[in-house]
Amino acid sequence: MERPRPCASLRGMTPTRELTRDEFLACFGPPMRDVREISDAAGVAAAYAAHLDADGFALTGAVANIYRDAGARFDQVLLETETANMFLVVVVDLASGTAYGHRALDLNAEYGSDKAPRPR
Repeated sequence: MERPRPCASLRGMTPTRELTRDEFLACFGPPMRDVREISDAAGVAAAYAAHLDADGFALTGAVANIYRDAGARFDQVLLETETANMFLVVVVDLASGTAYGHRALDLNAEYGSDKAPRPR
């Protein structure tokens, strides 16, 4: 699968792009590590999210967490929404320091409401 060009950086913006399920899943590389305390990706994600058409996303402005794939290719920044267990995930390409794209993540739909992790 050909990688699309990056979508956002702190240096400038180009149009945002919603990732397909397959593109999103290709950004995982187990084990995923919690890197919230060391990652700079939140700034890229915030700049990117500011340019999204907000239909369907009632963002709170808070970063729920940041996960890095095992190959250190991508950081996935989970932005909180006003809906429990619903996140906007902005995938940041670490090599370029730019946003690769975004995907809505509804943990209730993915795992069932009784199995979805609850916010801290």
